[in-house]
Amino acid sequence: MPEIPDLQHYLGDLESKDKASRIRTLSLLKDKLTLAPGSSDVGDHSMNYNLIDALANRLVNDPAERCRELSLTIIAECLRDMDPAKIVRSARCIVPAAAERFGSQPFREPVEELRLKLIETCTKILHQAASELSYERSHPITDILAFSLVSALTDRFPEGKRAAATAISNLCRIAPWSINLHFVALMIELSTNLSHQHAKTRLLTLDAIVDVTCVSTICNALPHVFRQIVLPKLGRICMDRSKKVRVCFARSLGVWLVRGLDCITVAEEAIGKSPGALHEFASDLLAFLFMLLSDESREVAARAVSELNAVGIHWQLATSKSISKWCVAELPLPCVPSVLPRDFACNAAYLVSSAATTLVTLHFQPILNIQLAWLSCWMPPMRAHNLHALASLIITSGAAVTSSVLFYDSRHQNKL
Repeated sequence: MPEIPDLQHYLGDLESKDKASRIRTLSLLKDKLTLAPGSSDVGDHSMNYNLIDALANRLVNDPAERCRELSLTIIAECLRDMDPAKIVRSARCIVPAAAERFGSQPFREPVEELRLKLIETCTKILHQAASELSYERSHPITDILAFSLVSALTDRFPEGKRAAATAISNLCRIAPWSINLHFVALMIELSTNLSHQHAKTRLLTLDAIVDVTCVSTICNALPHVFRQIVLPKLGRICMDRSKKVRVCFARSLGVWLVRGLDCITVAEEAIGKSPGALHEFASDLLAFLFMLLSDESREVAARAVSELNAVGIHWQLATSKSISKWCVAELPLPCVPSVLPRDFACNAAYLVSSAATTLVTLHFQPILNIQLAWLSCWMPPMRAHNLHALASLIITSGAAVTSSVLFYDSRHQNKL
């Protein structure tokens, strides 16, 4: 950090009742930090935490938008090259101050762009301090941030809503222990955002839901929340108008299925180990995957086949011997030809691997019951799409179909 002569004088001027004086002082500080020679060395031992504290106070209490904006800009510049330990020290005043502006309803920060910038600043702090935070199982910084993001998800400003979802995903990777205390509230708001009008928001929300569920497998509320809150929202994602969202959904189903189908050996069962927390939802998730496997888009159908085959390999390995935890990224995505036929979406079921076929066959009856229930959906496109999914299920699980399956839709006069 460059030497700032008379810093105490500047700090005194920040408390001035005159808005113009505060703006002038903040502008001078900004220029000295961003333009002075050696300004990139903001993380050295001479860093004055009094400045950070004063700027955080401006974020919370200054009535002038320009002052709050300048304070946030200076804070970002001060933190840019700090080492993780000093970041954590500074974050103890910055994160609570920022969270106070976007973490409650109604928002104390009325300016949408500033709320967005506050969340982005907290996310950057989280990344810079990751190596320090990873040593602790609980930290006030991450706990405060997780709580404040529940309210941030309700922001009507789409970019702010997306920034909150991204911040939650980052929290899951850097400080997963901070999620469990706010698991239910986060899942309620995230699930609500799955119906947002912007595809990018729905995509980031779906990623965040996957991240939250994957780090909350020991949370007692997970099965109930997943059944009552998440699953009812997922049906419409199968019919999402955005192809990118449907591809993301196929990938999400693959992650959930791998988590849920973490099988246990006899020896592990003897010591009290239990299957994955999502184990009971395997049939529901496979039913959704068959909806995507019969998608009209070849890209979506190809991704669904790939995920189903990868899950089949994981399940086969997990049941054949005791293995360490696999992740989807470590598994191959096989059986998708380099040149896809024009009617690939209709015939994708023929590309399901033998391992995946065995898995589906074991779940055939529950999947069939779920799909038959979906055929009573009030939306005609959903019913038509599900007929294709039902055909794909029967093609894949031919050995499990011991008698002909007949379904008659009296409204549309369709027979399968």
